[in-house]
Amino acid sequence: MCIEQVPITRVSIRAKLSSSPLPRMMELHGKLGKYEMSLDMAYLAKLMRVVLFHKYLSNYAEMEAQHLTAVTTRTLEVFNVRMGISRKRAAGPGGGGSAGVQGRPDETYVSMEVCTNVLHEAKESIRRASALLMDKELSVLVRELYFIVLDKLCIEHFLTALEIAQSADPKSSPTGLFCLVVGGVNSSMHLIEKLYRDTVVPCISYAPEATKCLERKRETTLKLESKIEAGIERSLTGMVGTIKNFLSSCQKKTDFKPDDMALPALTDACQKVVAYIMECRRVLDMSLDGKNLEVVLLEFGIRIQRVIYDHVQQFVISENGAMNIICDMNEYRKAVKEFSSPFLDELFGSLQALCNIFIVKPENLPQVCSEEPYTSFDRSVLSSLVALRADFKTNKLAKIFT
Repeated sequence: MCIEQVPITRVSIRAKLSSSPLPRMMELHGKLGKYEMSLDMAYLAKLMRVVLFHKYLSNYAEMEAQHLTAVTTRTLEVFNVRMGISRKRAAGPGGGGSAGVQGRPDETYVSMEVCTNVLHEAKESIRRASALLMDKELSVLVRELYFIVLDKLCIEHFLTALEIAQSADPKSSPTGLFCLVVGGVNSSMHLIEKLYRDTVVPCISYAPEATKCLERKRETTLKLESKIEAGIERSLTGMVGTIKNFLSSCQKKTDFKPDDMALPALTDACQKVVAYIMECRRVLDMSLDGKNLEVVLLEFGIRIQRVIYDHVQQFVISENGAMNIICDMNEYRKAVKEFSSPFLDELFGSLQALCNIFIVKPENLPQVCSEEPYTSFDRSVLSSLVALRADFKTNKLAKIFT
């Protein structure tokens, strides 16, 4: 799946700022800071704010917030136009909105470049604020600027991208688009966290504003996590459904009960399922990391095992066909080994061991079922599998479990 990188031109909307004394003030601030005047930066900010430019800075905070809002809004608009994204209802602060898409469904709808540009503008705004404001005024403005970043990127950009990807990715046979968008959101959130830690927190000395920032950060993160969790669940359900479809449409009755003595081989159904599992693994690996990836792969593997186990229950298995099913189980286990989960490896190892019961001679079944590893399985599981053997009735194997 190809992810097309769409270049975004950094938009600079500085009409109000450039027409005000602010650029000259910032230039003067920089020049004064170079001289050894025994002035700390806090005193220099106070000198600029209270003595030199008081009348010009009365509405500075409002102007700075409006500037950042305008820049980020325009940046998102340019990206949305290029990607063919249209919002039917604008998302307000902290809220969502329904979204429509006119672009191609094979593109990712979250942009690292948009995120980088917005964060650059936010850093510049905070840098100017730090030079011109102090204490509570600085804390209030930086908090407002941080809220703008969260609303514009996390709510308007990321949530929109997740909504579009979820609606564009077919539930019955997901393409992995949603997972790829999750990967983009995940990478961008690391940058936003860095902005919070390195730039926002050091500028907020007023405790109530710091608390507000932390609360909004948690609230926004929770909204994204809820959307991602629901989307991942939907994707996993679709992936498992696709595996079921492969098995039901490609597996032949004669695969496990052949008419001739052909050499054991992988069935077509197994090959298609394994190829699909590996593709899903690749997409999930690109989208998630750390504990999140581990948890999702574990859940995916457990569901795959259950689907395969239920699938086997539908067939009558002859002695020759048993070799084919053992080949398939070995291949499934090798595929899931890529998930790097000891639990899944053990789970599929148990499934493979259960299928070995199909090649045991009828006269040896009572002894084999009373030995390891079969003693660790419930007797009902063993009896249901033995009942699938083609010789179950002719050799009266039901008596083993009575």
